Amino acid sequence: IKSKIKYLKKSLKGLDIKFDSAKMGLIQYVLSCGDKDIGDLIERSLNEKISIREWGENAPRYDLEDELPWDSINVSVSKEFLKSEYEKIKTGEQTPWCEDGICYNCGACN
Repeated sequence: IKSKIKYLKKSLKGLDIKFDSAKMGLIQYVLSCGDKDIGDLIERSLNEKISIREWGENAPRYDLEDELPWDSINVSVSKEFLKSEYEKIKTGEQTPWCEDGICYNCGACN
């Protein structure tokens, strides 16, 4: 992650872009993907001096076909659309912003 941040900063010189540290990014990732057991990881980190690197190793892994911890939160965007976007981003493909009457059927406008 550090090398990617360095590359982006160099490539986007002149633009005012702020990046969190790789460490903060990992913490945010683990907290946002965490389930009910995330508190145990935080407590173990304090008591057993677990490194931030181990947080990533202990981050939950999910199968997109399973029910996800955040599925109960209605963000108006369909799970199928989010899965499609996830697959696209792994190949570097991006869906443009909806504008000029173009709709990508994410479900947010319904």
